[in-house]
Amino acid sequence: MTLFDEWQTLAYPKIREGLKELVLPKSFNNDIQNNTLPATLESLSILNHHYNKQLNINNLPTTLTSLEY
Repeated sequence: MTLFDEWQTLAYPKIREGLKELVLPKSFNNDIQNNTLPATLESLSILNHHYNKQLNINNLPTTLTSLEY
């Protein structure tokens, strides 16, 4: 089971603390719930160019220095 599979099946998946980079696949179009991304995350890439969910200060960690979607 991949992290994406877990994201599809769990309401609030746990992503390990210490993770610095996360790439979500083209098929990802889920909400990113508040406080589900680790505080250590520096880079987030969402490969779905039609991603249409809200991203804001509540669901993105302050450590993020790179965001691509």
